[in-house]
Amino acid sequence: MTPSRILSLRSRVRRVRDTRQPVQVLHVGKTGGTALKHVLIEHQGVARYRLLFLGHEIGLAEVPVGERFMFLIRDPLSRFVSAFNGRLREDRPRYHYLCRKRSGSRLRSSRRPISWQRHPMVAHQTPPGFEEHLGEAARSNLEGWYERDIAFVQLCRELAPLVNGAA
Repeated sequence: MTPSRILSLRSRVRRVRDTRQPVQVLHVGKTGGTALKHVLIEHQGVARYRLLFLGHEIGLAEVPVGERFMFLIRDPLSRFVSAFNGRLREDRPRYHYLCRKRSGSRLRSSRRPISWQRHPMVAHQTPPGFEEHLGEAARSNLEGWYERDIAFVQLCRELAPLVNGAA
């Protein structure tokens, strides 16, 4: 039996033994999901729920009806800048496509050198020296492109006090 098959079987056995109610943890890229996962794993043994960590490719449609879930959100424009800087520093997702110089020059004036430590909790953070602000034209274009995402984030902010106040 292969090592990956053994790990898969062990994981299934643990799930069967764990009687806590499951919570699907959806991972939306560039929203802090990796940092959240590290923190939650440290405390998983004392958590009220059995946390099921899902990858970037899993969405709400794959969560069984009636099952609890959670995810992080982030301002769409901040998320875009973070993803763009990640591509520039070659902190690429496994499904990456190379960034063309032409498209990079539209949003940034220069590519700055990188000098920072790779640490599991900060591996996805934009290091000092990278641009984090958008010009007015870029902001305006992205606000149009991400209009629905911005509206969703605003709705979540409005609902948060109601949801977080519930037991």
